[in-house]
Amino acid sequence: MRKKIYIDAGHNDRGWNTGASGNGLKEQDITFETAFFLSKILSLDFDVRLSRPTKETNLGKDNSSSINARWSGANEWGADYFISIHVNAGGGTGSETYFYKDNAKRGQDSEVFAKTVNDIFAQAMGLKNRGVKLDTQAAVGSISVLRNTKMPAILIELSFIDSPLTNPDVTILRDRRKEMANALSEGIFKHLGKGVPRPVASAPVAPALQTVPFNLMGRMAQIEGQITDGTTFVAARQLLEELGYKVDWVAEKRTIVVQK
Repeated sequence: MRKKIYIDAGHNDRGWNTGASGNGLKEQDITFETAFFLSKILSLDFDVRLSRPTKETNLGKDNSSSINARWSGANEWGADYFISIHVNAGGGTGSETYFYKDNAKRGQDSEVFAKTVNDIFAQAMGLKNRGVKLDTQAAVGSISVLRNTKMPAILIELSFIDSPLTNPDVTILRDRRKEMANALSEGIFKHLGKGVPRPVASAPVAPALQTVPFNLMGRMAQIEGQITDGTTFVAARQLLEELGYKVDWVAEKRTIVVQK
């Protein structure tokens, strides 16, 4: 039976629970694209689910419910492994990975899982290896998605979004997202004894977004989307919100709820 891996792209696209920013980059963009590429690699050998299936997906109604939706989604799906992808801030350099340690097998497996993924990722990307840490060592004091998941779970900080440009961190976050996904997949494959993953170069690439001008009953609005072969695709949430609708994502039912 194929293992089930839940990939959490840290933070929301906009509104609440958005991520760090620096050097012209946004954490939520980096985590989504890296998670997207990683899902394409892993789906060849595992069952995969993304917490944010599209870039514009916003989880919850505030910071707390956004975080809860991630671990509850993994638990309800019955995931075998959980990985949350983030980037660091504070001007440092390198990658580090957090886990929650308890006396159960889950905690022990989480520690090994964290070390394997972090070591391979740091080496593959040429980053300083800051090691693995208990969730209580995080700036927030403890990490909910690690404490409340029922399966082995890790949270990786890929590198520092506000690192000085003399370090490799920002260039990697900006230009090497496919490579980061490949490196993460190598760590996951090694931990699960699956050999060598196929590179993301053979997987579909996330479509590039642009802004599409809309005349909404006399009022101009710029909506994220793309025009392909004469067909216009736009972000449904943003368009509906511009029209005055309230849009919510119900993670446990994987359903979008639209209300006037």
